[in-house]
Parts: sequence; C-alpha cells; structure tokens
Amino acid sequence: MAQILVIEDDDLMMEMYQDFFERRGDKTVCYARGNMLIGDLNRNGGIVYDLAITDRTLPDISGDIIVDKLKQRYPQRPIIKISGRDYPCPYGLRPSDSFLDKPFDLKELGDLVDRLLKPRQR
Repeated sequence: MAQILVIEDDDLMMEMYQDFFERRGDKTVCYARGNMLIGDLNRNGGIVYDLAITDRTLPDISGDIIVDKLKQRYPQRPIIKISGRDYPCPYGLRPSDSFLDKPFDLKELGDLVDRLLKPRQR
C-alpha cells in the first residue's frame, strides 16, 4: 500500500484519483491548492507520502514550483507532473520524475505509478 499525494484543483479529477487509488489499495492525500500544500510542508515536520501527482496548471501556483518545493524537501520521492501541454521545466527548478499527457487512461497512470514505486519495493 502506497500513500499518494495528489495536487489537483478539479474536483472530478481529484475524485477520480481517490477512487482509482483506493481500488488499488493505496491511500491518497489531496490538495486543491498548491499554497496549502506548501504551508503544510513547512509545518509539523512535512507531509507523509510515497509518490506525488501534480497538475502543472493550478489556480494559485505552478505545478513546476510544487515539484521544486517537494524535491527540495524529499529528493528521492517520485513525482508525476500532468498537463495537456509538455514544455521544458523553467530554468532553476527541479524537474519531475515523469510527465503524463492529458488525456490519459487510468491503466497508463497505474503502470507509471508502479514503475516509479518499484524501486521502493511497493
């Protein structure tokens, strides 16, 4: 069982992630706003998770900045960035471990999560 961190402002997408990972036996921690996640990173010793998934486009902060902040704090934990457009990570920010183009199917997401968590003995 893995703990999946999801940063997604679309309620339907967030619900889809939660349902999908629950069926797999994983747990999810969800944030609708990047700034809420960053606030929690700075409080109470951080956040517990095995893998993070973030949308690149959020209303309050870029997914690129979220990836950078998570990688500063937890460099070994994998991150999947999701977007309808793939373009290079802005200079000076840490890149995600993987990128998933929208639209995608849940099997593709599950296979990617399994590949990224395999080194951690899922």
